Amino acid sequence: MTYASIKNIETALTRELTAQETQYAPALLAQAEQLVSDRVPSLDNLCASDADFAATVAQIEAEAAARVYRAHHVGQGTGSYRMNIETAAQILYISQDEAARLRRNSGFSARDRFLQLSMEQQAPAREVLAV
Repeated sequence: MTYASIKNIETALTRELTAQETQYAPALLAQAEQLVSDRVPSLDNLCASDADFAATVAQIEAEAAARVYRAHHVGQGTGSYRMNIETAAQILYISQDEAARLRRNSGFSARDRFLQLSMEQQAPAREVLAV
């Protein structure tokens, strides 16, 4: 069971999921939760003891899954737009900002250099593309 739900993904996207998206949502959320639990020891204990932290985890999991769906729809429609590589990447990941929120809310020190380096190595480049 994940902390985020399909409803959380829909909230992040500000739209309902299609039937095909709904089919893949549980797997995406499970993968997102694994990425979060890799960064936060005792994730279940922290979420059980702190409802606000559990809500943060749900939001981060849902946003990670929503990015995959957004990337799938980048460029559809008309008009010009600007995007960054994070929007275009069709991979599931936890952003540096989200990792920082997890560290801050789980009691990890921002000075934990090993954890900080680990987060930086797993985050995609933040290049801006003009299309």
